[in-house]
Amino acid sequence: MMNRKNPCSRGIQLRVWLNEQNNSTTNTCLCPPSYYGDHCQNQNQRVSLTMGFRVMSDSRSTLFAIIISLIDDSEQRIIHSYEQLSYLSVRDCKAKFNVYLVYSNRPKSQTRNCSIHVDIYEKISLNYR
Repeated sequence: MMNRKNPCSRGIQLRVWLNEQNNSTTNTCLCPPSYYGDHCQNQNQRVSLTMGFRVMSDSRSTLFAIIISLIDDSEQRIIHSYEQLSYLSVRDCKAKFNVYLVYSNRPKSQTRNCSIHVDIYEKISLNYR
C-alpha cells in the first residue's frame, strides 16, 4: 500500500540526480532484502535463520569465516543467495546471528527444493573446518 508520506512502503525513498546542468532528479526506492518492486510493495520469498556457534577450547582465539548459502538442489546447484560472517569466540561466544537468504527467482519454484549449506574456514589459514 503506497501513501504520500512514504511512497516506498517498507523501503527508503531516495532522490537520484540525473543531470546537474538542468537539475533533473527522480525519486526511487531502496528496498530491504525482504521486499522488492518499484515501491517495495512485494514481499520476497526468503529463509530466515538464527544461529549460534561454539568452538573447542583450543580455538577460542581463532578467527573463522562462516559462509551460509541457499542452494538449489538441482544438478546445477544454483546459489540463490549467501551471507558471510566473521566469528571470533572470545568476542562472539554468546552472539546469535540472524541471516536472511532470499530466493533469486520470483516467485520461488514450487517444484525445486533448496538446502542451506554452511561452510566454516579458519580465516587466516583457510583450513576448512
